[in-house]
Amino acid sequence: MKCYHGPLQASDPYPAPGTPVAAASFESSLVLFRPVEGIVACDGTTPRDGEDVYLTGAPLVCRWQDDQQNQFEVVVTPGFVTDLTSVPAPLRGLISRAGPWLEAAILHDYLYVAWQDLPGRGALPDDRRFADRVMLAAMRAAGVGVIRRFAIFAAVRIFGGPGYRTARAFRFGDATDPRLVHLAAVPDLVEDAPRIT
Repeated sequence: MKCYHGPLQASDPYPAPGTPVAAASFESSLVLFRPVEGIVACDGTTPRDGEDVYLTGAPLVCRWQDDQQNQFEVVVTPGFVTDLTSVPAPLRGLISRAGPWLEAAILHDYLYVAWQDLPGRGALPDDRRFADRVMLAAMRAAGVGVIRRFAIFAAVRIFGGPGYRTARAFRFGDATDPRLVHLAAVPDLVEDAPRIT
């Protein structure tokens, strides 16, 4: 599979430091593809420590607003590589890798690496806080229960720092590769995430 170190056209998804996130919702359906043969990065390594990975097959558009009701948009571009919801294996009985929080988790994954494609940006604490807060707002809009929502939010606030600061070389793949399978053909994940189209 052809892979890319960044999107073909990078745009800055982060707001001004300190901008509050009052609400968020998704304006597009999630489209995911799974490689038949797995993904191998350009340097010969696997992208995510042996986890199954997926690619977004279409733009995933999140609209969010600040406390003054100003509207903003973040677009996860097609071909973004994700491991769905990053949950340690022992905790998957409580929070599965796919559920009503899936779109928010993929958006969060994207915002944790998007700084790499902005020249001179670096991993800024304000950008990480934004990623965590917009994920929380998106989970609320998706109807994720309060306990699970705050458990996921607390986990990324407590444990997400190293993942955010560590540059990831392989972030995008070729979403037009004919060897990709639409996620609807993968029954074990469809059962966990019926909202995927």
